[in-house]
Amino acid sequence: MNRNKRKPNLISKSNEDKDKKQRINRSCLPNTNMNRSVITHLESLSNEIIYEIFDFLHSYDIYQAFFHLNTRFRQLCIHPNLSIAITNLSSKQKSFERYFNEFVVPYLYRIRSLDLTNLFLVDLISKTTNHLSHCTQLQTVVLGELKVPYLTNILNNLSTELNLLSLTLCIDVNSNCTQIYDRVFHFPVLKYCTIHATVDNLFESLLISAKPTSPIEYLNINSSCHLNHLHICLSHVPQLRHLLVESIHTVDNVDLQDYSRDFNQLTSVVLMLKKIDFQLFATFVDKHFRRLRKLTISVPDENDHIDAEQWQYLIVSFMPCLKTFDYQLGTLSCYSNEHISHKTLLKTFQTSFWAERHWHFALESYLPTFQLKQEILYSTQPYTRRHFVLSDQADFINKEKVPFNYVDRVIIFDMAIPKNSNKYFPVATELAIYDRHSAVVDEHLYENLHLILSLTQITRLIVDDDLIKYKDLLNLLCSLINLHTLKLSSTQSSLDKSLPSQRSKQFRTVSEQNKIVNLMIEGDFSLKTHKFLLNLCPRLQYFSIQSPSEVLLPAMKFLQSKIQKSTSQLISLSITQLSLISIEQLLVHIRSEALFHDSAMIKNHSGLFIWF
Repeated sequence: MNRNKRKPNLISKSNEDKDKKQRINRSCLPNTNMNRSVITHLESLSNEIIYEIFDFLHSYDIYQAFFHLNTRFRQLCIHPNLSIAITNLSSKQKSFERYFNEFVVPYLYRIRSLDLTNLFLVDLISKTTNHLSHCTQLQTVVLGELKVPYLTNILNNLSTELNLLSLTLCIDVNSNCTQIYDRVFHFPVLKYCTIHATVDNLFESLLISAKPTSPIEYLNINSSCHLNHLHICLSHVPQLRHLLVESIHTVDNVDLQDYSRDFNQLTSVVLMLKKIDFQLFATFVDKHFRRLRKLTISVPDENDHIDAEQWQYLIVSFMPCLKTFDYQLGTLSCYSNEHISHKTLLKTFQTSFWAERHWHFALESYLPTFQLKQEILYSTQPYTRRHFVLSDQADFINKEKVPFNYVDRVIIFDMAIPKNSNKYFPVATELAIYDRHSAVVDEHLYENLHLILSLTQITRLIVDDDLIKYKDLLNLLCSLINLHTLKLSSTQSSLDKSLPSQRSKQFRTVSEQNKIVNLMIEGDFSLKTHKFLLNLCPRLQYFSIQSPSEVLLPAMKFLQSKIQKSTSQLISLSITQLSLISIEQLLVHIRSEALFHDSAMIKNHSGLFIWF
């Protein structure tokens, strides 16, 4: 047998999965010439069908379900072409370490995907091997906030990997950026690169590359970046086709250094512009956007606005291949005497130049703060962004139902959802509700969500509310039957008497049926609220908490009582946003109270992490 576990293709993945399921179903159907009781046994399935089943499972689940069944299945599990993905803590400490030692360590060469954003995984890997040279089939690596020496060592070991296609790394202010870039831009086959950084002089140490060799085609920079530094960075990636930068800005009296405009093959760019000098930006566009087909631009502050005529000049002069222009301008303050100017601004994007290209725009109002209503001017056609800030005051040209097929995250700021809303988000999987104006929020907001969303598709819910209304939250959770992640943030402690009774039929129903495995709470939550939420989510695996220090220890004692029950599925606890002094004090209390004594604990600058 010689089969490779294929890397999923995003375009054909759905059809491939359907085909696999059909083959599996056909293989499991009883044949008239076979004993019905025999064919339904798992052992009767062919190796090919077993591997088709494996394609739907995480490597940890394969180990748990099949590794210890018998000799045949053990051999199937350790076949060289069956890949291993290490992405998160998928079980409690003892079970995961057993899996790691039996299924991973002896077969490091089978690891295709490695995620080192979790500190416990970093610790396991560092204890197992001094370097990653044994992981010869690595294709995807994600590196979290690692200490500089360890990060540098990992990059040195990865530099010889001949299969590494995708790399994500975090760079902090103490990192040796020059050494990091020297490694990243010389990986032999790297195609996808994502950089997270806490500094805005990210590429300051880079010099223009005269003979670039990097094969990177997709570059995501999740950081603020100087335009000239970005310009220099692009000289190192001659094959680059897709670029995303979280934020770029310019500095007075700093011009772009000159080099050939043919150094890259950019066809798609996503940028956020802040404090941009137009002439300098025009020079940048001239040098890099000649082959551009799709441009997505965000300008968060109207003071940094590039007007419609300037954009028209840039497009006509330097972007002859542009087919898609997706533009968003905010935040526009809605003083009564300025609202007219925003309407006028919108009209400048409605001339024949824009209409002939079928690029249409609208104004959207929302309330992100107590002070002012604000507006966003944005493209409605095409709308290719992955998120949408929802309002009931959009100025659409087409008043019929408009599906936003690219949006997977819907954000609602303190507003009602009108029953005649012309927006619908058929593929959205995340919903975020921000309520800072309780007095003006429609009391039927939760009830009307089905008008704009397919609630059964929502897997992640964020509620950021001055005073969370738990009765409404329970009503919503009844409809979110596939929700796996819930994040709650609040600046005010809920009145304990306002919490619904845990004996109520609704609470019992939600508790029995919900699939929430990841719960994050941030803000002023009482001990009773902690207990309410933990009892509401009996299948919880990952719990992250950011609460007042006086509540932490009692909440952890309650958590300990739940963990001692055999039904607890909790894998990890993260306590974040603590000072180093607070972390040490909390550890003293944990030890004195003999809490979680069989659990692994790791602390860093951001908090305390416990693995049960």
